[in-house]
Amino acid sequence: MQSRRRLAPGPDSASRMGVFEVAPRAFSSAKIGDSFIRSLIASDTRTQHIGGEAWLRQEYDVTLTKTHTHLHMAILATHHLGRGYVIILTDDASTFASDDSSTFEPMLTSFRFK
Repeated sequence: MQSRRRLAPGPDSASRMGVFEVAPRAFSSAKIGDSFIRSLIASDTRTQHIGGEAWLRQEYDVTLTKTHTHLHMAILATHHLGRGYVIILTDDASTFASDDSSTFEPMLTSFRFK
């Protein structure tokens, strides 16, 4: 039986840190037939406000091992009404910065919890 790690709800940012261990594995399982190597870009986790909540954001450089494709990945995590939420943004490493400002940030600005 596979064990599940439940993240405790609450405003404490430490309660959301476990998601940064789980989310890259979810990303890996979505990339069927390829594995990846990730490296944290900055050691600091920053806060970003989205949909009325404070989200933790970490940035990674990712290399798909079979194709040697270089990606950039941003993982955002929060708790809302006692449940954990994750947003994973991925793009080609060479275009992530421009796509983040032209596509991802407008999308995140429009995000709302119902």
